[in-house]
Amino acid sequence: MKKFCLLLALTLIMPVIFCGCGVNFTDAQLKSGFYLAKERSALLSSPDQTIELQPYVSLDTEKKTFTYGQSLLMSYAEYGYYEIKDDKLVATTQNDTIYTFEIKDENTLVMIDDDGEIIDEFVYNNDLE
Repeated sequence: MKKFCLLLALTLIMPVIFCGCGVNFTDAQLKSGFYLAKERSALLSSPDQTIELQPYVSLDTEKKTFTYGQSLLMSYAEYGYYEIKDDKLVATTQNDTIYTFEIKDENTLVMIDDDGEIIDEFVYNNDLE
């Protein structure tokens, strides 16, 4: 009977213990720098121009600031501060617009809308540093 009770207790406790073993992203796991849109880009012949016309997100993980723009060639970009909540990067602009990104891994941010639908996927690009 004691073995059965011990086995039952372990069976009930183990899921609780392992429940916290999921990956929780922090600022330390994200990289400062540019994340370029993976799928959307202008169809130009030069690879350099294609990169410049992609939407981008730039992060400064020390200051917890971000910039979001439709192209490096455009003069307007939104900027502000971000925080990480529930494995999501929640960025608030200077105009109180909120952008939400799922943190797929330390190299990939996925922009989602309010319904959780994917808008764009951004991949870290150290060539722009």
